[in-house]
Amino acid sequence: MNRDTNQTILDGSFGIDYWLYDGSCYGGIPQYVNGALAYCRQRQPWSPSFDYNISSPVISSPSQDRPFQLYNWPTSWRPVSYVNYQEWTSCTSTYECTRSRAGVGSDNPCGDGCEECLERDPDCSSQRCVGGVNSNDHIRRGNLGNLQRGTYSTITHICNPVDSQPRVDITWARDTASIQGIVFVDYNGDGIKNGDDSSYGGARVYLYTPSTAADYTTFDTTDASATNNYSFTDQTPNQSYKISLDVPSGYRVTTTNPNIINNLSGDQTVNFGITPIANAWFQTKDADLFSLGSIISRIPLQCQVDTGCDESLSLIGSGGFPGVPIYNSSTAPNFGYGRVSSLGWMANSGTTVVTQNYAYFAARMPAGGYEVADGAIAYSGYFSSNGTADPRGYKWFKREGDLTLDANFNLNNGKAVLFVNGNVIIKQKITINGGGAATGFFALIASGNINIDPGVTYQAQPAPRNNAQPALEGIFLANGQIKTGTANPSNDSQLYVRGVLAGLQSVALERNLDRAQTSTGNNTTPAEFVEYAPDIILNLPPELLRDNPIWEEVAP
Repeated sequence: MNRDTNQTILDGSFGIDYWLYDGSCYGGIPQYVNGALAYCRQRQPWSPSFDYNISSPVISSPSQDRPFQLYNWPTSWRPVSYVNYQEWTSCTSTYECTRSRAGVGSDNPCGDGCEECLERDPDCSSQRCVGGVNSNDHIRRGNLGNLQRGTYSTITHICNPVDSQPRVDITWARDTASIQGIVFVDYNGDGIKNGDDSSYGGARVYLYTPSTAADYTTFDTTDASATNNYSFTDQTPNQSYKISLDVPSGYRVTTTNPNIINNLSGDQTVNFGITPIANAWFQTKDADLFSLGSIISRIPLQCQVDTGCDESLSLIGSGGFPGVPIYNSSTAPNFGYGRVSSLGWMANSGTTVVTQNYAYFAARMPAGGYEVADGAIAYSGYFSSNGTADPRGYKWFKREGDLTLDANFNLNNGKAVLFVNGNVIIKQKITINGGGAATGFFALIASGNINIDPGVTYQAQPAPRNNAQPALEGIFLANGQIKTGTANPSNDSQLYVRGVLAGLQSVALERNLDRAQTSTGNNTTPAEFVEYAPDIILNLPPELLRDNPIWEEVAP
């Protein structure tokens, strides 16, 4: 409703009309007829909290500028415009002759025949600005849309009647705010949109409003546009909201989700980053790879865009070339977002049945080898303290039955060959000279499976970083499976092998650096890394070499 009031604020009086509307109407500034009309008929009660401070001297002329400062209005409303009126018509005084006398002159305002003339207070009740309030020519309009609480604005040429009570009509709109943002593909998973990050269109964003302080039940939805933008407009200030992203399949979120906005104040930006879920993958260096089926190592997109990650299955080694993966399948290998190597070397070829198994090599073991009596070896100096080296420096060990290796074995430049007629569990590291090329050698050949404990992991940093050191060095051959081990359901650490893994039934790659799909573990680090070691191959004892070449005729 309309309220005309004369308030003494600081240093002067000011006539104020308060008009409120909800901002949903169109047509610009309201038209004032006979003082004021409700904008789009959306009248709201006036409240004392809309009072504002007039901080300039009392108006002394009709054309004086009048700065004012808005300082105290409800946060759910904002001033959007004002109307003030120009140049009031003069207010003419009236006179009454209180004593008549014939012949008296006309030297007073009452005229001839009036001896006593009394000036009455002027009646200004019917005064209006020049041209009337309906005349747009005599209405000054101002836009306060950018006005902030506590700042100054100026009304010019305030309509000023003789009683120095000018007239200003303020139009208020119900204040609203927007919640908007972007959905982007966060390649490095840092939660920040960087230059290489691209947009993701079509993701669904939910905006919840609370039915109670903590119970968010009702919501609106919007889809991010093709340019990854979303927006919820016309939200109520000082209200709390929860905004949530429906994470697309195959992605995980890298930013806070859901995001709680307490007491919305002004427009709010909430961005959502998502990154493709990186599956566990493996990588080799300078090493050939043989598979009786296809080859799958889904190299993540994050590795492709990270300059510190080579998205190749086979990296170039010290010899200057990558290895050659060989597979035997009609199904093409799957390297995810990566490639086979920088040179693209790969072969699809049939393979013959492998005859170089446990029985083949055990039959070639020299006489006099050391018999391993215990089912577990927990002494790191076991291979150097037991057995007798042959003239070439090799020690030969054999175990009948299962065996657990439960010590950190570093053979330095020692040479040991271990045969196990059963299954083997490797619970700790086995290295030769700390990972450097030397004259040391180690081979483990089992008739059953070789199971590697998940605690057997890289040293220093994971491969292929420069200062990475292997967890296992040597030649590991099993008639059955070689299992790399897993801490499932927990995340695993990388297994770094320098040498050969040969499982005649299979090599089961079980590790996953991000099993819960909530971290960056798999992004740029392979779960298993196998590096070819030419020094180990060169140090093979003659007993483990095939000394009878097989000649086959090849059709032209």
